[in-house]
Amino acid sequence: MVSAACGSPVSGRTDNPQFNTTIVSLSPVVRGEHFSFCERIPVTAVPDARIWIFGKNYLTIDTLPVKNNGSINFSLDTSNLSAGQYYILVQKLGTDSGFDIAYDNHSQKVSNRKKIGEKQVLFTLAESRTMDPRDMLTILLREFEYPGIGDQVYAYSLEVPEPYITIDPVGDHAVGDIINITGTTNLPVNTMLYISAGPGIFTNYEPNYFIGQTPVIQGQKSNIWSIVLNTSRFSIDEYGLFVEPLNKNPLIEYTKFNVTPKCRIPQTTLQENYANKMITLDQITPHYQNESFTITGTTDLPPGDELLIEVFSLNHTLGPKGTDYSGAVGVVNVREELTGKNIWSFTVNSSDLKPDDYKVVVTSYRYGTSNDSSFSVSSDKISNRLSSIRGAAANPVNSPSPKPSPLPAVIVVGSLLCTVLLLLMRER
Repeated sequence: MVSAACGSPVSGRTDNPQFNTTIVSLSPVVRGEHFSFCERIPVTAVPDARIWIFGKNYLTIDTLPVKNNGSINFSLDTSNLSAGQYYILVQKLGTDSGFDIAYDNHSQKVSNRKKIGEKQVLFTLAESRTMDPRDMLTILLREFEYPGIGDQVYAYSLEVPEPYITIDPVGDHAVGDIINITGTTNLPVNTMLYISAGPGIFTNYEPNYFIGQTPVIQGQKSNIWSIVLNTSRFSIDEYGLFVEPLNKNPLIEYTKFNVTPKCRIPQTTLQENYANKMITLDQITPHYQNESFTITGTTDLPPGDELLIEVFSLNHTLGPKGTDYSGAVGVVNVREELTGKNIWSFTVNSSDLKPDDYKVVVTSYRYGTSNDSSFSVSSDKISNRLSSIRGAAANPVNSPSPKPSPLPAVIVVGSLLCTVLLLLMRER
């Protein structure tokens, strides 16, 4: 709600103390907000006042009581108004028994009762809907200056703009980033905003979603808002961000941003001789569903270096976003064994994998060195024995160059983009 606080009594013009034609500008009220008007006018023995509010295609006239302290109160829901310029006239009853500038509900005519004949009628309600608000203001104020008019009038202007919310560019962020989301709005200070974010692929996994509230605060040039979003539990995906007020104002703003893998691009100073770096995979035996197993290997990369592990189906055909997929992805660190060898490991829960042949690709973030192997997952132990005849040959040979491989599943697309970028930089 926006309120115009009761002020001091309004003084009349020096050349005619009966009324005041100075137009007082009120603070803007965003369309959809509730506007409360309060003004104090000189008290007389006749405690009646009329309020005129008009703008483009809009005119309302109402009679209001004047309180003992000379104040009048009026409220207006701007939801049904068009955005634009509005004027408010407060007409105080003079010494006559009725308003000199009058509106007749039956004939819907606005007239000057001090005039005689046809010139009494200033305009009709139907005509007012096609009039420019400024022209209507000029006509009314001129008539209040007509000789013999005893009414007092006080004039105000009110701007009703369309509401808006802006969202500053969010940009792409890696999993784990803390994002300060900001924006501007012309909604009143202390208006509560509801902020939500969710992934493009539908999931019931709650940590993938964000819901929060934040108040509008006053900025230097406009009202502003901000909220902190933690992506540490987000999945790799495109996210939609929605901002809307908690009140009844039907306003919503939307933008998109991407959450990407935690990918480090090697700097020129770090481009060492990666041709001598090696990653090996130990042999992976066949497995069946609902069996948890660990993929292991060795490397001459230093301890602490990050390896991207991608597991995807060899026979899987990529479908539209959000359709069925089977695979796994993760990042592990190289660690030093007691024997002095540098090793790595990645645990797979095969309950997430459908029966199929799978490929494992292990890639170094720092150097782009990669290697791969394959294994099979069967639906039961019998088919597992049959598939073991084929075996799953490990490939311990160093392979720093990119190898052609079938397209991975949707779950690892984001991670593969990082891998491709690293390999391209290595070729320069």
